[in-house]
Amino acid sequence: MTRRLVTALGVLLTTSLAAPNIGHAQTFKVEKFDIKGDGGTDYVAVEAATGRVFVSRASHMMVVEGATGKVLGDIPNTPGVHGAGIATEAGHGFTTNGGDQTVTMFDLKTLAVIKQNKDDPVSTASCTMSPMTRSF
Repeated sequence: MTRRLVTALGVLLTTSLAAPNIGHAQTFKVEKFDIKGDGGTDYVAVEAATGRVFVSRASHMMVVEGATGKVLGDIPNTPGVHGAGIATEAGHGFTTNGGDQTVTMFDLKTLAVIKQNKDDPVSTASCTMSPMTRSF
C-alpha cells in the first residue's frame, strides 16, 4: 500500500513538473523595417544560420540583416529575379532570374557572383534546396 502511494505521488510530481512545458506555443518578435530600394518584391528567403533576409528587387537581390533591417549588400544583374535558394553547407546561394531565364550562383560570405547559367524558362520561377540530394 505504501509503495503504491509513493509511486502514485512520484508520477503525480513528475507530471506536474512537466506540464508547464506542454502546450506552450513558440513566440516570435515581429518588426517592420523600411529598407527602401528600387523595384518590386517577389519572394524573400531567410538564411537561418545568420538571420539574413534575401529580398528580390526586380533587377537585383538585396541582402538585409533580419534583426535590424540594415542593408548588408546587393547581388546585381539578376533581371526579373524571383527569389533565392540558400545552400548554407555549400556556402552558396542561388537566384532565379525570369527576365533572362538564368540562375545566378553567389558566395554566401562575400555575396560575389560565382557564375550565371541559362536555364529552362519554366524552371526559373522558384528554387528550393533538397537536403536529400543536396541539389536545387
